This record gives sequence, structure tokens and C-alpha cells, in this order.
Amino acid sequence: EPETVTQQPEAMALHLTQAGLAAEAASWWLEAGRRSLARSALTEATRLLRRGLDALEREAATPENLALRIELSALLGPAYIGLHGPGSKEAQELYTRASGICQNLPDAPGHFPIYWGWWRVAPDFATHIQRSRVFLERARAHGDPEFMLEAHHCNWASHYHAGDFAACCDHIEAGLTIYQQGDYRHHARLYGNHDPKVCALGERAQLLWMQGRLTAALADEADSIAWAERLDHLGSRVHAMDFALLHRVYRRDYSIVFDEAGRLATFTSEYGLDDHRARALIFRGWIMAMREDAERGLATLQEGLKRQRDINTTEDYPVYICLLAEALAAAQAAALHLPLRRVPGGQRMFAISAILIGVIGIFYVRRRSARKKSAPAR
Repeated sequence: EPETVTQQPEAMALHLTQAGLAAEAASWWLEAGRRSLARSALTEATRLLRRGLDALEREAATPENLALRIELSALLGPAYIGLHGPGSKEAQELYTRASGICQNLPDAPGHFPIYWGWWRVAPDFATHIQRSRVFLERARAHGDPEFMLEAHHCNWASHYHAGDFAACCDHIEAGLTIYQQGDYRHHARLYGNHDPKVCALGERAQLLWMQGRLTAALADEADSIAWAERLDHLGSRVHAMDFALLHRVYRRDYSIVFDEAGRLATFTSEYGLDDHRARALIFRGWIMAMREDAERGLATLQEGLKRQRDINTTEDYPVYICLLAEALAAAQAAALHLPLRRVPGGQRMFAISAILIGVIGIFYVRRRSARKKSAPAR
């Protein structure tokens, strides 16, 4: 019935697929996937989009077939990243295959989300830098502000993790300028499962903290969270929460870390987000080790690290190693047992930055405590 088809596009998609009409079914699988993504039903969306893609992959690789596969992959990839992380097998295989198709076709605007995802699943920070430069060159060649926004997006993230904070700031400012001049809210579902403005403000909050601009850092954190809530996009909200937790760890705002880590754990468990669920355990374990039960907290933190390794996603790993060191110290473990040798070579600069951040954080909280003690009574 027409009403059923309109309300349940997956029914028509399934009917056409079973009839061997994969190309005709693709637009219905896409519509069903978009509706699921709009409801933040990522698991359902991946199931629907995957069925459409599987059917196309069994057909001859005509230009029409390949174009439809790219369109489905552009929605499926961010959902995989949101659920399992960029290092997961699902995300890696999807973007490797889809980027290979794009490279063998004439360049088209629909390829940009695929190339961005190809950057996102890079195995290390050095490769991230290389791929972000390629993406920037490609975006400049097109001259479209939509693509330039996402080129700055991947570059500010790459430079942040490489420890080049000046370049990171430059790309953030350029990206935010573009974002304010148009409507790019749809990017969250195409590029990494999060909004670029949310990402820029959250990243900049950490950079401002490192510069000692503490009030400005809090303002950017609040703006990142507020914009994510306004968008009401699941991945963007989780992204903002993750940034805020890192910022609050640096500031040693223990009570806030405790509350927000618990909130992130509940939120990610509800939606089955493996990557950020692992991060929530790391944060929760650290605060438990620092404030409550050192042994139990250490075990929780280590469980979070294990889950990250299981999905091959170790973003912010050097920072987490610093948190692990503190938890080990709190549990009276030998500092010489720190697994620093496991930090990949491409992440060494970020590891050094993370250690410095930890030292600065301790200095900051002690200075703040000293000021409170020396302040005259009112």
C-alpha cells in the first residue's frame, strides 16, 4: 500500500531487493537509513544501509552501481565510526573499499565524505597529517566552502594530535568562519558522525586551557555542548561530552569528571557506542582511583583501555596512559611498570604533549588551592 511504502521505505527496499532489483532498491534503503539516523538509531541504520550495499556488491560494477555504492557508503561509514570507532574492522573495510572506488572514477562532490572517512580511519597520526593535506588540496581545487570546511576539520584534528597547536588553531578559526556563513548542520551525518562546529569549539577549549586562558576555555566548552544539544544529534552530543571530560580532567575538576563520566557511560551504553563507552570507563576508572577506591578504579580504567584495543581505536591514548600512571600511583603500583613503550612512534609527540599537560594540570590545581588558602576571609 502507498501509505506503508511512505512510512516504511525498508519494506519497498526489501521487496525490490528480493526481486533482484538492487539498483532500484538502493534509493529506498537510503531513505530508510536516513530516517534511522535521524532517530539516532545507528545500529538499525547500519543494518539497513548494509543490506542495500550488499545487494549492489553482488551486481555488475556499472557506473550507476558504483555511484550508488558510494552514496550508501557515505552514510554507513559515519554510523560505523559512531558505533565502533574509526579503527574498527567495519569502518576500515568500508572506507578502504569505497575510497578505492572513488579513485577509479572521475572526481565528484559525492566522493568528499568518502575521502574524509579515509582520512579518519588512518592508522597513525603521521598518516593523518598526510591524508589531511591531500584532502585540503582536493578541496582547494574544487573551491567549494562546504569541502573547505571539512578540509579544515580534518586538518585541525590532525595537527592537534601531532602537537602543532598553532596550525590547529589556524584551521579551527578558518573552519568556524566558513561554518558561520552557511548551514552545515547536515555534515554531522556525513563526516565522522559529529558536527564540525561542535568539534572546533571542543578542541579549542583544550587549546585555550593550555594557553592559560581558563575563562575562555570554559566558554568554548559550554558553547560546544550547547550547540550539540541544539542540533540534537547523538554523535555530536557524545563528541562534546568527550571533549568536556578531557578538559575537566586537565583542570582537575574531580566532581564534574565523576558526574559526567557516569553520564557518558549511561548514554553510550543506551545507544551501543563501543568507542565512547570505552572512553567513559577510562574516565570513570581514573576518577574512582583518584577519589574513591584505587584498586577498583584502576581495574575499570584498564578495562576501558582493553575495550579500546579490542576495537583497534586508541585515540587520545597518550593522555589515557597519563591517567593510567596516576591510577597506578594511587594504587601504589611501581611507576617503572608504565607501558610507555607501547605508544606508537607516530604518537610520540602527542605523548610528550600529554605528559606536559598532566604536569601543568597538577601545577594549576595546586596553585588554585594555594590561592584559596591565602585569600583573605570575607
